[in-house]
Amino acid sequence: MAPYGRAFTEESIGLALAQRALMDHIPSTGQTTGGPPPFSPPARSRFLQALAQADRPGKKRKRSSA
Repeated sequence: MAPYGRAFTEESIGLALAQRALMDHIPSTGQTTGGPPPFSPPARSRFLQALAQADRPGKKRKRSSA
């Protein structure tokens, strides 16, 4: 799950991992990024709601046909 509550899919996880690797590499080039902005109260609420739904027992998760 992304920090703002978006669930990753098989289609989106590759791009997310590539972005994470790039952002991890940037500081080694000497650039300062400052990091992500802090959670706003609405963003925190959305994340907690998505986390609760993802963790709900018995919830059927979508699976793509591979």
